Amino acid sequence: MLHIKEYVPPTINDIDKVLEKLKFNYATKKYKYETYRDKELIDQKLLAKMAGVTRQTVARWEQMGFIYRSDVGLSRDRYFQIKEVISQLEKLKE
Repeated sequence: MLHIKEYVPPTINDIDKVLEKLKFNYATKKYKYETYRDKELIDQKLLAKMAGVTRQTVARWEQMGFIYRSDVGLSRDRYFQIKEVISQLEKLKE
């Protein structure tokens, strides 16, 4: 017998708080991060610190397509760009 679960779209709890922390930490330059071709690059660990969440939470957001990494041309590594992440989370909020 199969059990069918109702699909509930995933959400981010307290997205306002996450955005507020990200914007504040970005504006105050509280954390240091790489810059490459005028793009501020951060890894998963730093993004989690800036947003006040765990690394697993950031990985889950990425897995669900809420946020994504950009290919910036740095030795095949893909990074999050702070401005893009803020923009993606604001779209999710809408």
